[in-house]
Order: sequence, then structure tokens, then C-alpha cells
Amino acid sequence: RGLGDVYKRQIVSGSDLDEMGGAVSYEHNGTLIQFCCKPCIPKFQKNPDKYLVILREELEAVKKEKEKKDM
Repeated sequence: RGLGDVYKRQIVSGSDLDEMGGAVSYEHNGTLIQFCCKPCIPKFQKNPDKYLVILREELEAVKKEKEKKDM
């Protein structure tokens, strides 16, 4: 399962994943990450640590939201 199954916002541009006609997948260190378009991948590759922080924050927010719903 890719991380795009969990989050719906693209970590480079902030766009919805399907905003550009369908998500584009890229594997980074064994983790499948989805982007709104191919041009976002090189931007991610230039500074993956910056975007991985955003991704972790997004996933944490999704997790907290799910925990609230499960209560």
C-alpha cells in the first residue's frame, strides 16, 4: 500500500493528489510516495528530508483524526 492511500495532499505542491489528472508514484528508500505530477518528483529529490518532514506531519494528523473517529 502506498502512502497516498493514507493522505490526499501532495507534499511538494500542496495540491490534491488527483488535481493534475491522477497521482504519479515514486519509490524513495523503499517507501512509495505519490505526487500530483511528474515535475514534483525532481523537486522532492533535491531535498527529500524537507518533504519527508511534511509527510510525517501529514500522516500524524491523519492518525489523530482516525483516533478521534474511533472513540
